[in-house]
Amino acid sequence: MSDYALTRDVWNTSPHAFPEAGSIEEQGRALLDWAILAPSSHNSQPWAFEVEDDAIHVRVDESRWLKVADADRRELHISIGCAVENLRIAAACFGLSPQVDYAVEGTSPVVTIHLKSDQTRDSDRHRTLFSAITDRRSHRGKFKDRTVSWKTVDRLMAASTDADVELVLIRDREVLDAIAELQKSADERLMDDRSYREELGEWIGAGALGDGWAKAKIGQWVVKNFDLGSREGANNAQLLRDAPLVGILTTWDEDPTTQVRVGELYERLALVATSDGAATHPMSQILEVPDFHDDLRQAADLKEVRPQHMFRIGYPRQEGDHTPRWPVERFLV
Repeated sequence: MSDYALTRDVWNTSPHAFPEAGSIEEQGRALLDWAILAPSSHNSQPWAFEVEDDAIHVRVDESRWLKVADADRRELHISIGCAVENLRIAAACFGLSPQVDYAVEGTSPVVTIHLKSDQTRDSDRHRTLFSAITDRRSHRGKFKDRTVSWKTVDRLMAASTDADVELVLIRDREVLDAIAELQKSADERLMDDRSYREELGEWIGAGALGDGWAKAKIGQWVVKNFDLGSREGANNAQLLRDAPLVGILTTWDEDPTTQVRVGELYERLALVATSDGAATHPMSQILEVPDFHDDLRQAADLKEVRPQHMFRIGYPRQEGDHTPRWPVERFLV
């Protein structure tokens, strides 16, 4: 999938290496070290960057689009938004003033971040989220049996400042039970589709989920050749039932730009959670089955809004490794 090797070394990027005395273009290039640490569906990292004078253009890399799991491109656009949010936070932390412009070329979003030096900008208030970029992990395991603190809940709600994207937080056990049943059915439906398993297997085999070479290749073979839907469905349903808190991001519109902004907000929330010692875990399977969208709306009492992204929030029982990334050079155009 790439001529470059996956590595975890990128998580060790240091702010001390930022070229404070460099040109705006050099600084823009350096900011990409934090952009690539954003989460993405299947860790596909579907972004492409072009640094031009004082602007960073963020585009979709079509070769990394999950055409089976993400036929409507929703997760593709959300992944781009996560990278944009990291860029925005990093730029502000280094005393730059980022202005974000959105456009659509064909069916794909293009986000341009214009940078200018602004030494009067208060960068301290961005440092907490910036520091969380290299600490953030998607926690796929069990959470502690511990309620998410009201302080963290308040911070999550305060971070939800986009008027077109709403955060819904769910604690109610009956609601979570209903969503868990949908999760089980979605996993079973998806894993019954051989083309879905083959696509998932390609990413597992490439090592994108963090496994070593041998384990990744074995995992690829198993996923491609066996329908593990019942097992995966039962496991993921239990993770949802036991979740201290579940978040759903909703919108009225489903255009590419709105979905990019969903990704921006999700990454901001993930960083808020990380800075408070919690973690998040996207659970996308229900939204990958269009037949279940109305069921999710009903279970979560979402009325007429469109669910775009769902995730668990809690305190990890143990810290896992970061998933690897391809180096910045892989994404430059």
